[in-house]
Amino acid sequence: MNRKLTLNLGVRYEYQQPYTEQNNRVQNFGVDPGSPSYGSFIPVSGNGVLARSFQRRDRNNFSPRIGFALMATPKTVLRSGYGIFYDAVSQMPYGSRPIQNPPFYLQVDIPTANSAATSALRVRDGFSPDALNPRVLTRRSIAAVWSYVFPEGMTHQWNINLQRNLFGNTVVSGAYVGTNTAHRRLGAVSINQPKPGPGALNPRRLFPNYSDISMDIPIGTNNYQGLELKFERRFTRWLSVISGYTWSKTMAGDISQDQTVWAPEKARSPEDLRHRFFMASVWDLPFGNGRRHLSSGPIAQILGGWQISPIVTLQTGLPFTPAVTDNPANTTGGIRPDRLRDGNLPHSGRTPERWFDVQVFAVPAAFRFGNSGNFILNGPGLVNADATIARTFALRERLRLDFRAEFFNLLNEAQFLFPAAVVNQPTAGVISQTAKSARQIQFGFKLLF
Repeated sequence: MNRKLTLNLGVRYEYQQPYTEQNNRVQNFGVDPGSPSYGSFIPVSGNGVLARSFQRRDRNNFSPRIGFALMATPKTVLRSGYGIFYDAVSQMPYGSRPIQNPPFYLQVDIPTANSAATSALRVRDGFSPDALNPRVLTRRSIAAVWSYVFPEGMTHQWNINLQRNLFGNTVVSGAYVGTNTAHRRLGAVSINQPKPGPGALNPRRLFPNYSDISMDIPIGTNNYQGLELKFERRFTRWLSVISGYTWSKTMAGDISQDQTVWAPEKARSPEDLRHRFFMASVWDLPFGNGRRHLSSGPIAQILGGWQISPIVTLQTGLPFTPAVTDNPANTTGGIRPDRLRDGNLPHSGRTPERWFDVQVFAVPAAFRFGNSGNFILNGPGLVNADATIARTFALRERLRLDFRAEFFNLLNEAQFLFPAAVVNQPTAGVISQTAKSARQIQFGFKLLF
C-alpha cells in the first residue's frame, strides 16, 4: 500500500468429493425417523455420487485470507492475519465407513462382563453356529452410519503480533493468537448405546435388534485463545538466546457419557496447556584465540573453543477425566463418578501417592451417569533441562575432531504420567509411571577429513 503498510488479500476454494466404493460394495443404515429406510440397511441405488456415497456434496468451502504488516516506527512492526481453513482430508482413514457394514464386512461382538452386566459367552460352550453368517444381523454391531449432511471441519484462525527491535540484535514480541473450529468429526460414536437401567441391554437400545452402531458425527468444536511472548537475541558476541512464554486456554465440545444425545459437551480440551515457558541458547565461551579473555597461552588452549547449549522447558500439566468401574449405570461406554467438590489439590499438597482428592468423588447411584465433567483434573507438569557441551579440535590442516557431551533431563527431575483415575479402585490418585527416564548422558566423537 505504501512504504509502511503491506496488505495481503486472497481466497482459496476447496472441494472434496464424498467417498465412494469402486464396486458399490457399501451399505448405509437409516437413522432418520422421518425416512422410510429408518432402522434398515440402505444399499446403493444409483450411479450418482449422492446415491453411491449417501452424502450431500459440500461445495461451499471458500477460505478467505487477510493479513497486514505495519511499520509503526523503524523499530516497531505490527502484524495481523485472519483466515478460514477446512479439514479437507480423505474420509478413508476413519473407523466408521459404510464399506464396513454387512454383508461386505461382518463385525461380531460378544458381550463380556466388562461391557455388559453379564457375559453372553462361556468359552467351554463354544461359539454360536451363525456367529460368522453375514445374513444373520440380530444383535450384531453396525460399523458405520454416515449422515446425509456431512460438512468438512472448518477452523477460523486469527492473530495480532507486535514486534519491537531493542538494542543490538535483540527482538521482543507479544501476540494474541486464536482459533475456533466447528464441524469437527467426533469419530465412532455409539448411537445405539443403551439407556441406563436394570436388566438386559438390548431392550434399552434405540434399535433393540442390533448391538453398537457407530457414527461419525460432525458436531465437535474446539477453541484456543493464547497470549504468546517471545524474547530473541540473535547470534552476536558469541551468544544467542530464544525464549518464549505462552498463557492459553483450549476448550472442546465432545459427545458426553450419554452418546445418544447428539450435542457437544463443552469442557477443557485434553490439549489444554495453560502455561508453558521455554528457553534455548548457544553460548561460545569467551576464551581462546580471537576471544575477549585468555586469548593465548596454555589455559587458552584448554578453555578455548567450547560451546554450551542449554534447553529449558517448564509447563503445567494436561487435564484428565476421573472414572469409575463396575458399570453402575448398566450401559456401555465410560462412566464418570459424582463430583462433590473440586478434587484438585493445591500444588504443595500433591504427591505421587496422592495426586488428587479421591474423597470428593463418589460412585453414582445404580442406573445413572455420574455428574462429573470431562477433563476436570490437572495432571503433572513438566520441568526439564537438556544441555550440550561441544568443541571442535583441529588436529591437522584438513583433519578435525568434533566432541559432544549431551545431557538429557540434566536436573534429574521426575517427569510423571497421569495418576490412576478410576476413583473406586485402591490405586486411585496414585502415580506409578514416569513419562521419561532419569538423567541420561551420552558422548559422541566425529572425525572430519
